[in-house]
Amino acid sequence: MEIIDHDILEGELPYCNYCGRRVTRKRLRGAYIKLENLNFNIYPKNFINVSGKEILISKDFKNFPKIPLLECDRCGRIEYGQAEKPCSCGGMMKRNYSYDPAVLPVGVYSMVQSIKNRGVLNHREFKHRFLMLALISEIKSNYFSDIFISYTDLKEFDKYKDEDREILRLSFIGKMHGKFHENDLRRYSKLKNMMVNILNYADIYGLRDNETIIDMWISSKIEKLKIDMEKFLENYKFKKLLNEYENLLGEISRVYMQLNRKGKINSRIFNEILIISYPFFPFTILSFSIKNQINLNDFKVGKFSINETLEKLVNDLKYARKMIINYRIKNGIKTSIPIKKLVIEVDFKNIPLLLNIKQNLMRYFNAYSIEITDKWRGLEYRVKLKRENLGEIYKPLAHVIESVISKIDAKKFKEEIEKNNYEIGIEGNLITITPQMVEFRYELPKNYEMIELPYVKIFFDNSIDDELQDYMVVKKLSRRISFMRKKASVEYDDYIDLSLSDSKLLMNILKPYTNKLMDELRIRKINFSDRIKEMLVMSFSDILEGEIEVGISPVYKKYKIKAISKLPGLSPEDAEKIYSAGFNTINDLYSVHIKEITDKTGLPLQKVKNVKDYLDKYKSFDVLIVKEKYYCPMCESELTEKFDNCPRCGVKLEWPRDHT
Repeated sequence: MEIIDHDILEGELPYCNYCGRRVTRKRLRGAYIKLENLNFNIYPKNFINVSGKEILISKDFKNFPKIPLLECDRCGRIEYGQAEKPCSCGGMMKRNYSYDPAVLPVGVYSMVQSIKNRGVLNHREFKHRFLMLALISEIKSNYFSDIFISYTDLKEFDKYKDEDREILRLSFIGKMHGKFHENDLRRYSKLKNMMVNILNYADIYGLRDNETIIDMWISSKIEKLKIDMEKFLENYKFKKLLNEYENLLGEISRVYMQLNRKGKINSRIFNEILIISYPFFPFTILSFSIKNQINLNDFKVGKFSINETLEKLVNDLKYARKMIINYRIKNGIKTSIPIKKLVIEVDFKNIPLLLNIKQNLMRYFNAYSIEITDKWRGLEYRVKLKRENLGEIYKPLAHVIESVISKIDAKKFKEEIEKNNYEIGIEGNLITITPQMVEFRYELPKNYEMIELPYVKIFFDNSIDDELQDYMVVKKLSRRISFMRKKASVEYDDYIDLSLSDSKLLMNILKPYTNKLMDELRIRKINFSDRIKEMLVMSFSDILEGEIEVGISPVYKKYKIKAISKLPGLSPEDAEKIYSAGFNTINDLYSVHIKEITDKTGLPLQKVKNVKDYLDKYKSFDVLIVKEKYYCPMCESELTEKFDNCPRCGVKLEWPRDHT
C-alpha cells in the first residue's frame, strides 16, 4: 500500500490497471493497494475525498512504503498524518508509527447473516477510514466487509515479520489501538496450538454420532458464543469476542477433550467448533474443512439449546476436581495416585447422563472406582455424647462413656433410648443415658473427604491398599509404554509386541489387568523374559523396586497387510484374512503349503496357487525410486538406509547396483 504525493513522486508514473494507460500527475493523487492475493480493480468509480484531496485506489504499485500515523503521547489516539500537531486532549500527536499493510488482519464473518451492520472494524478515532471505504465495495468473499486496522512500531516490526500470519492477525484484532508485544504472540500461539491439537485429535480418534452429557454441555456454551458473535460484531466489540472465543477454546481443550480422552468426538460438535473458529484461524480451518468436506458457511444460531442447569452441573464437576487436586497437594498426596473410590451424589434425573460417561469421569478424576447415586449409603451412622448435658457426677467419666457408647450399634441404641433410658455399666457403676445426653448423626467413614456444591456432592476415599498399589504399578507401566511408543514413532493405530523383565511379582500384578492393558495400548502379545530383544529397550527403576526392563517392537500391521495385498489377485480383504490367520508377512508365505493357507484363510485354492506361483518366481523385490528417494515396492514406505529387508513389511529388497 502506498500513499503518493504527486509533488514529490520520483521515477516513472505507473499504468492504470483499469484502462492500461499511464496515470498522469494531474490525475494521480492517492493510494495504491496490494493486499496478499486479493485484487482491487475499482478505478475510476471509487474516488473518496479526504481533506479536499481525491484518493485513487488501484492495484498498481511501484514502491511499498508505509502509511504515516500520528499517535498522541497522552491519550493514545491515532490518526493519519505526517506533521506533529496538538491533540484535542492537550497532548501532542507525534509520528512514532506507520501502518504496515503486509500484516493487515482480515476476517471471515460473512456467514453471520443476521449482522445488519458490518461497518468499519477499526477504532472510530482512526482517520484513515477512507481506505476501508474503498475496500468495502470490492471484497466479495468470506472476509469482513471492512477491515480492522492496527499498527506496530516499524523499528520493532522486523522481529515479528516472520511470525505465523494468523497469530499476527489475532494480535492485531486483539488491540483497538496501541502496539502489540511478544506476550500477545505467545498468547495467540498457545491458542492456535489448542486449535491444531483439537484437529489432530479428531484425525487420530475419529468422530461419532451419539450425544453425551459433555456434548450437551459444550454445545450450550457454543450456542452462547454464536449469539454473542452477532451482538459483538454489531457493536464492533472484537476484542471481547476474541476473549470469549479464547475462553471457550480453553474449555474445549482442558475439559471437553479431557473428558473425551481417547474417545471419539461428536461430529456435530466438531463441525461447530470449526465454524466458530474459522474467523480466527481462516487459513488453518479452511484447509482442514476442504480435506474433510465441511461447510464453513453453515453458521446458524439456534442449532443447539442452551441448558443453564447442565452447564452449572458440569461446572461443579470441574470445580470439584480442582478442589480435590488442591486438597491432595496440600496434604502431600501425589496427584498421580488414583483416588481409591469416588462417589458423585446428584439429582436423580441426572444419574443416567453421568452413567453414560462413567469411564470418562474415572479418567477425568483419576479414580480407581466410581459410584454415581442420588443418595450415598456409605455414610456411617454414629452416636455422639453431648458432654455439656452431663451431670456433675458423670463429667469425670465422660471419656469412658464416649468409648463405651461408640462401640454400640447406633441404630439399635437409638431404638432403645427412644423407648426408655439406656443403661451402661462403667467401673462397677450403672450409668443411665438419657436422650438429652446424646445425639445421632451421619459421619464420613475413615479416610473420606466431602465436597458439597450446589449441583453435586462429592465423596472421595484417600486410603491406599494393596489393590490400589498394584493398580498404580500398572498405570506407571502404561505411561512408560506410551512414552516408548512415542519415542519409537509408532503410529496410533499400529500394534506393538511387548517384552518385560521376568519378574513373578510383576507378572502377578499385571494378570488381572492384562486384557485392559493390551486393548488400551494396542499390544499384540506380552512376553516375560530375562533377555529382551526388541526394537526399543529401556530400563525403569520407578515401576517396582529394582530395575524393570521394557522392550517394544512395532508390528507395522497396516504396512504388512498393504504389502500382502500387492500380491497378484489379492484384495485388501484377502490380505486381512491372510494376516489374521497368522501369516503376518509375505516371507511367512514362502515356506507354507497351499492347503494350509486355504484351510486357515478360507481363500479359493486357485487364488492361493497363483500367489504361490508368483512367490516362487520372486524371492526379492526391486526398490522404487521416485524423485531421488527410495521406497519399498510392496508397502510403499520410504527407505532412509540401505536395508536388506524392508523395516516395515519385511520383504527382501533388491537395490540398484550403483546404489551405495
